[in-house]
Amino acid sequence: MNRLQATPFALLSLFSALCTALPTQAIELDRVEVSGKALRLDVARTCPKLQEQIEQGLRSAMGNPDLEGNYRIEFMLQGQAVSEVSARSVVGMKARQAVRAAMRQVDCVDFSTAANPQRFAFGLSVRLDDAGPATSPRSARLQLLELSRAAAAR
Repeated sequence: MNRLQATPFALLSLFSALCTALPTQAIELDRVEVSGKALRLDVARTCPKLQEQIEQGLRSAMGNPDLEGNYRIEFMLQGQAVSEVSARSVVGMKARQAVRAAMRQVDCVDFSTAANPQRFAFGLSVRLDDAGPATSPRSARLQLLELSRAAAAR
């Protein structure tokens, strides 16, 4: 054998010798509990004034024509704190940012999430009304859409 062919075998032999020579110790790892992975769909019960509060939060974005569309919104709730809001849609980034900002202002309460934060999901349809006179503010019709278990799993 030439030297290049013997090298992998020599390295393997050296590695196995080192492994058998080292003392074995048990490695203790801290226990980590993963919770809140399943999506909850009972948003209307948890956030009873959701539609009105999102409408109020979106008033400043009504001039953006990209706001119109369907959104899939997910958020984390811990007690009364709404965080980790995501708004997925095919609309522009500014529109999604406006929906996320409005969602962060929503009042939700679920005391079972105080010690165990949970993820919620729902659909939102935003339809802008035709603009009237140039001086009048634009308005929108919002509709909360309940997601099915199959849609929530996506």
